[in-house]
Amino acid sequence: MIDNMDDGLALMTPTADGDVRCDFVNQRMMEFQRYPADVVFPGSMMSDVRRFQICRGDFGQVDDVDAKVRELVDHLKVPGGVRFERISPSGHYIEVSYKPLDNGTIISIHRNITELKEREASLAAAKEAAEAARADTERTRQVMQTVLDNMAEGVQMLDKDFRVEFVNRRMLELQNWTMEIAGPGTSGYDSLRYMAKRGDFGANVDVEEAVQTRVKRICDPRGARYG
Repeated sequence: MIDNMDDGLALMTPTADGDVRCDFVNQRMMEFQRYPADVVFPGSMMSDVRRFQICRGDFGQVDDVDAKVRELVDHLKVPGGVRFERISPSGHYIEVSYKPLDNGTIISIHRNITELKEREASLAAAKEAAEAARADTERTRQVMQTVLDNMAEGVQMLDKDFRVEFVNRRMLELQNWTMEIAGPGTSGYDSLRYMAKRGDFGANVDVEEAVQTRVKRICDPRGARYG
């Protein structure tokens, strides 16, 4: 049953000479770490196992092999246990934990978290792509703003809800608007209402009627032109 678990399991016992003996290891642990059967087996010493891994290159470039062996064996015996993540020789991303038990033994659990890490990487890549797209959009918007701000004509763009998405400087000047009245995010209804109250459409006009008349003209699918 234990050999068919998804987690790698090992049970170890510290020895009097400072080493750690492997008492039990399941098949999944052997697969995760690519342990040869003549290196890891009940009764094998973890100093020999770690030396094998160092020579195989599991821990990168190691100048002092004996010191690294002692460090790795001592890591198994840290009071309270340790938990970390690393790539295993099998290519899986695993969460490793070593935990001392009350009877003096140490249990090691290797959990495969490859799918979790792949999802995290995908989310991070998607976030990075979205941020890059937003940055590109902002750069494009700034270029458009610079070009349109230097046109002689006034330009304004409204969305489907009749809210201002873009307005250039010339339009603000021609209509004597401020950004608070007709800037991006404001309502086109409000700017027209402001103009009606100001008298742009004649004296004593019905403000709402004047606004609706101009909205209808602006939204005409055929377009509109007037002087």
